[in-house]
Amino acid sequence: MASLLALYLKAAAEELHGEEALEGLRMIPGPAGCGGRCLAPEEVRPPAP
Repeated sequence: MASLLALYLKAAAEELHGEEALEGLRMIPGPAGCGGRCLAPEEVRPPAP
């Protein structure tokens, strides 16, 4: 007998500046062991893809 699972997510986004932005770049996209890598600020500033 199969069971059904539903997942709902609610999120909010805001622009970060200074140290908050650097801390966010250290956390996102996750640890290297899970396939993530550190992002440099230049990679997420305009005109970044």
